[in-house]
Amino acid sequence: MFTAGRAAYRLNGVSIAMDVAPYIRDGRMMVPLRYAAEALGMNGEGIAWDERDQCGALTKGSLSAIFTAGSTRLIARGVAVTMDVAPELVNGRLMLPACWVGLALNGYTYWDESAQEAIITSQW
Repeated sequence: MFTAGRAAYRLNGVSIAMDVAPYIRDGRMMVPLRYAAEALGMNGEGIAWDERDQCGALTKGSLSAIFTAGSTRLIARGVAVTMDVAPELVNGRLMLPACWVGLALNGYTYWDESAQEAIITSQW
């Protein structure tokens, strides 16, 4: 669970510190790629960053997603889709729209407007 403005996420009731806080942009919760991936059970091998192209890739089994800073184009499971908000770099972290992280990885993102919290799940 990620909360806007809080530099920690909760996983199975445990708070895990992050070096950047999620925030709301254009009506979307933006979460850091690395921490979102780790919260979904990915380790370092399933998380890649391409500095030249400014894109981050998540891979677990047959699932994959490629997000590029400044681009609304997402490659999810080999298929290009258009997101409504582009990922962006903030303090050296690629920030992603939470709703698209769940979707790209065959899962869901639940949004609690009153608490400003996003819960991201995956079905692997």
